[in-house]
Amino acid sequence: MTDHTCELAAALGLRPATGANLPLMVEAAAESASGTDAGAPIAAAVVEALRRESVILPAAAVIEHAGIAGHTRARNAARRH
Repeated sequence: MTDHTCELAAALGLRPATGANLPLMVEAAAESASGTDAGAPIAAAVVEALRRESVILPAAAVIEHAGIAGHTRARNAARRH
């Protein structure tokens, strides 16, 4: 992020997405995927989890990959039970 972007984010109480946010994103996706296979609700759950934590949204590809990982986790959990 540029200096100006960092200053604006700090003023708004936001922080950038990092690798440390991946478990949060995957867990949100897994919870959502336990009730649907549709991508849009799963992605929306990831976005909402990040917003609750005041995290600036990462690239769409990162949200997509987290959604796929969460979907896989939910399907594997369903097969075990």
